[in-house]
Amino acid sequence: MKKELLISIVLLVSIASAHGQDKPERYVDTKGGFSFDLPRGWQAYEMPNAKYKVVFGQRENGFTPNITIEDDACLCPLSEYVDLAQQRFETNSKKAGFAAVKLLTKAEFITSSGQKGWRLTNAGTGSGVSLVFRQYVFSSGDKKQFIFTCGALAESAARLESVCDGAMKTLTFAESNAKRVVGAGAGLSSLLSWFD
Repeated sequence: MKKELLISIVLLVSIASAHGQDKPERYVDTKGGFSFDLPRGWQAYEMPNAKYKVVFGQRENGFTPNITIEDDACLCPLSEYVDLAQQRFETNSKKAGFAAVKLLTKAEFITSSGQKGWRLTNAGTGSGVSLVFRQYVFSSGDKKQFIFTCGALAESAARLESVCDGAMKTLTFAESNAKRVVGAGAGLSSLLSWFD
């Protein structure tokens, strides 16, 4: 009887430990007042000239999928900012050497905590590479926007769309930033620096 009880306790502890390991690591930025679950196997790193950490996935075919974070300020409504961010993204893409950039989708996006806004998906081709950029922007009541850009090779984009959407679904802001909304951004410049 004692042996069966001991085995049961060991099994319960093992199951509890294994279940605890399934919980994703959370990226918390106290300066920006936001946090989100990192995709499984991805890591957040400090990078030179980046205000916020960059989140990296597993490198494949010479490119590392990533999520970059930038902030911006615009006194315009979010609907106008989304259009301005798209224009800026297209301009920055050309400056970065992309011959063509195409807006694939523009759709509302709602986080698990109920924050609403926009998500834009762009495809870019240039310098022998095709990338897809999934962009999200959150706007605070003080007209400050946070731009989250998930970049991946076009060949991996379908798989990584759910990874990026999943991470952004878990995005929350500190209570002082509770009025944030989601939309589209322009983090191309920091994405392109992770090629071989």
